[in-house]
Amino acid sequence: MNKVFAHLTMLLLCLSVLVPVAQADILVSELCDPHVDYLTDRYIEIYNSGPETVDLTGWQLVALGNTNVIFTWNLSGTITPGEALVAGDLTTVDVFPVDFPDEAWSSSNSTWNGKVGDGARLKNGSGVVIDDIEVSGTDFENKTMVRNEGITSPSLSYNAADWTATAVETPSEATPGTHHMILPDGPVIGTIITVPEIPEAGETVDIQVVVTDSGANITSVILNWGTYPTALINPITMTNAGGDTYMTSSPIPGQDAATTVYYKVTATNDTPATTVSGLEAYAFSGGYIPPGYYNSAEGLLGEPLRGALHDIIDNHSSISYTGLWTAFYTTDDKPNGKVWDMYSDVPGGTPPYEYTFGVDQGGTAGSEGSGYNREHSWPSSWYGATSPMYTDVFMVYPTDNEVNNKRGSYPFGEVNSPTWTSLNGCRLGPCAYPGYTGTVFEPIDEYKGDFARAYFYMSTRYYGEDGSWPGSGMTSGSQLRPWAEAMLLEWNEEDPVSLKEIERNEAVYAIQSNRNPFIDRPDFVGKVFQPELSPVPYQGVLASIILHQNVPNPFNPSTTISYELDSPGQVELQVFDLAGRLVRTLYSGSEGAGRHEKVWMGRDKDGRVVATGVYFYRLHAGDEVETRRMLLAK
Repeated sequence: MNKVFAHLTMLLLCLSVLVPVAQADILVSELCDPHVDYLTDRYIEIYNSGPETVDLTGWQLVALGNTNVIFTWNLSGTITPGEALVAGDLTTVDVFPVDFPDEAWSSSNSTWNGKVGDGARLKNGSGVVIDDIEVSGTDFENKTMVRNEGITSPSLSYNAADWTATAVETPSEATPGTHHMILPDGPVIGTIITVPEIPEAGETVDIQVVVTDSGANITSVILNWGTYPTALINPITMTNAGGDTYMTSSPIPGQDAATTVYYKVTATNDTPATTVSGLEAYAFSGGYIPPGYYNSAEGLLGEPLRGALHDIIDNHSSISYTGLWTAFYTTDDKPNGKVWDMYSDVPGGTPPYEYTFGVDQGGTAGSEGSGYNREHSWPSSWYGATSPMYTDVFMVYPTDNEVNNKRGSYPFGEVNSPTWTSLNGCRLGPCAYPGYTGTVFEPIDEYKGDFARAYFYMSTRYYGEDGSWPGSGMTSGSQLRPWAEAMLLEWNEEDPVSLKEIERNEAVYAIQSNRNPFIDRPDFVGKVFQPELSPVPYQGVLASIILHQNVPNPFNPSTTISYELDSPGQVELQVFDLAGRLVRTLYSGSEGAGRHEKVWMGRDKDGRVVATGVYFYRLHAGDEVETRRMLLAK
């Protein structure tokens, strides 16, 4: 009997070796870095692609920032087949499901911004890593990155082809808690125009938008607006104004000077399916700007405009180097009265440290948080450390001593592989932006536009006064090198003028008696640096040409551009890069009335493949010009 039992036991042991244990197919399915309220609303999702319910006791989900472990969620409960669970913060701004909430997440994720070395790691109950995602580029910055539908097993190495990233403002535009919900295609929302482009204080505003749909009928277009980006509580119906153009049925009411209005456009078809635009915004000028201040610059483009602006803002009242300390009290004070240091601030979150005016003045290099000093955002060695540039408050800011020291005289740029990262996420390392490979310093996204407009000011204020300036890898005298100009134009567009800048502009004006025109009038940026792309003024009548959004967009390697003419005539269709340089002429000649299509193969006029990035295409027919943007993806 004992011998029989022993044989049976041995047989069962052998069978247990031969029959594999069911594999738990739990994987990281989504990483979301929303553009708005990102510190509180970032999240990571896991998904069960297997056939069995899995006990998550002892499992851990790890967040990676710059290749480092920055946070860990200890999981619990079970995950059923087809279920997606979300790990995030306990307190979110947007409302979405969070299955594993932890209040400490929002104060730990300042370096988790969708760039190189960021990602997630999933460990099973035995502590074994079963899924490891560490992105190699800016793969999900301001985006949600979702694992493709055909990927059902975890992996120990990141493969970009397994993921799809989509820009989102809030988690509500992503799919937290739902993996691969298939939605029908919605309408395509194209160019959005503010009428007038730069409204004066109290002036009402209309919005014009192009909406197309090749597969269904558009049933409604609605604009929702508000004076806070997460509270767009005022709806306005948009009516068809002819062709693919829709206009607000009633204008957005006028607001006080310096007020920013935020809005989104929602288009629905009869499928039904809905498309929501990105968050748009405009600020009211007037009030602060002295009457007639820019009169001599109106109607000009390119170099004539830069020359006119130079004459307007030239010969400012210069202060002493010591006087900068006093100036900062009014130019760079936060709402809470602390120093507004863009090298340590965390918008929407808790900064690693804050400074008190006077008390923390100075400091020593060696570690962050010792004190603030005077940062020449345009390094003084680039212009010989001479006056009046040396104390021009439009480009000198109070910043942490250590971060200022790390930045040194390096140009601004974009960094994928940082050699050093500040506590708020500024990065030092080799430049990843095309055109320059040296060491650069990258500020956080929320302040890139501030620095871009400071550089546009310097390039204009000292226009023609830079004969003895040594220059740098970013500048030639007071002028920006092509790569730098293209990058700063992107920064300017991605981070528009804020109330902080408007109020700082006023404070500096009270000290220097000159203004930054690129803060007062954001339209001057394109008119000076991209004159070929500057739109003709809106005249309140429907155009006789219609330029459609290219399809597909984003694209690689080719895309189709279509346009419509009311009558025959001479037509020119051209592609420009972000700096306004002509890339290729797609067509130049006569065309008949009706719809026409041209294909761009992503090559320049010499037949060379162009770099990925943003491009513009412009249609010139008779006296009319229309311009749109497109994205050549990687």
